[in-house]
Amino acid sequence: MPFVTFNATQFHYRTSKRSPDDTPVLLCVHGSGATSLVWSYQVSRLSKYYRIIAPDLPCHGESGGTIQTSAAAYALWINQFINTLQLPSLYLCGHSFGGAIVQEYARTYSHNVRGLILVSTGCRFALSRAYYQMHTQNLDLDTAIARGIVPESFKQGYAFLKSVSSETLHADLLAAGVFDSSAWITDIHVPALVLWGTNDVITPREMSSELANSIPGAVFQEIPNAGHVVMTDAPNAFNESVRAFMTRCESSFWENPIHDKQPER
Repeated sequence: MPFVTFNATQFHYRTSKRSPDDTPVLLCVHGSGATSLVWSYQVSRLSKYYRIIAPDLPCHGESGGTIQTSAAAYALWINQFINTLQLPSLYLCGHSFGGAIVQEYARTYSHNVRGLILVSTGCRFALSRAYYQMHTQNLDLDTAIARGIVPESFKQGYAFLKSVSSETLHADLLAAGVFDSSAWITDIHVPALVLWGTNDVITPREMSSELANSIPGAVFQEIPNAGHVVMTDAPNAFNESVRAFMTRCESSFWENPIHDKQPER
């Protein structure tokens, strides 16, 4: 897999090798503590239709650099990555905290965005906020539940996070804990698809639904029998939804590339 160098640092990314010339670009951003490996089914199976690019964020996977402390800082890095690869206007897909990074990117660089695919994410992160509060108050989960700081329903999601605990995940969760796009997300005017797995124990349905309702013209879609990592739990259904969305966006774009017509619900 290739590397790109900027800021005197090497960063790793996965990409499709057999994409047709002049095909749309889909940049996939992984979530907290993860790597580009979570996009394997998209890199391999959507490459017939799109150029898929999935970076390892700084200090994740095989990428060097340093851990960033906010979604906005990661969005700045994404812009440097895009500029270094000289990518054209593109689609961005973000999973979980990666969805926050994508929102921040669209907020600042909307001129470069043809569409957003936001997966298992929201305007804020309930579990990450609880994790942030527990960390700042030095509380364990049982104490936080006993004090009413977090609900009992967080136990399963928290157990999942602890099972993959790492310094990088910890930093990402703290960054996600202070993210909140609710004050400005309505100003994003690009086509958007919000996907949520019906078995997700990390991101509550109402969080993803709220995000879809906040972005003008966005479409909300549930993927049955999929957990938090929808794109690996139900790759066929996920890829079909992505293809349908991007096909609709491309059709609208080529019919009238000047205005920012939104996809129909």
